[in-house]
Amino acid sequence: MNLLNASLQATVLIFHARGCSSRRIARELQIDHGTVARYIRAAAKTAIATAGSGADAAANPAIATLGSEAGEKAKPARTTAGSAAGRVSLCREFEPIITTAITAGLSAQRIHRDLVSALGFTGSYQSVKRCVRWLATRLELPVCRLECGPGKEVQIDFGQGAWIISMRRRANAAGRICFARC
Repeated sequence: MNLLNASLQATVLIFHARGCSSRRIARELQIDHGTVARYIRAAAKTAIATAGSGADAAANPAIATLGSEAGEKAKPARTTAGSAAGRVSLCREFEPIITTAITAGLSAQRIHRDLVSALGFTGSYQSVKRCVRWLATRLELPVCRLECGPGKEVQIDFGQGAWIISMRRRANAAGRICFARC
């Protein structure tokens, strides 16, 4: 199936609107004449009647907006003030335990496993994951600063080097070495 990009599609439709035959359009644009005919048929099916094109206005009535005479009296909005936004999470009663686990640096998967095994939690992992994500945005997570003596730690960044032609792959190489100055 031949697909044309947007500019070729527009060019086909412009030539057709000027009265060119599908064979002439295909010859000028150097594309298949069947593809041109297919795009012309598709454009004819999806043609939208514009104002003044002779389309019957009664067949396509305008949509009534607020304040228009055609629309009925507007209904007042339902207020939801004071009502619950949805179901209460099963994690709600375990929130202090989850908060402590997040500050300890545990993952949501580990927190779920601990809740199920130690406390008999019946909720799903997804509910714990949502709760952890929600709590993590509201907590100030601790910043752990690693301190060490000069020259005790090293950082090595690895990357890929140039292609090795005989082996048809890239070589792994160390990019830089820097010593931590704490």
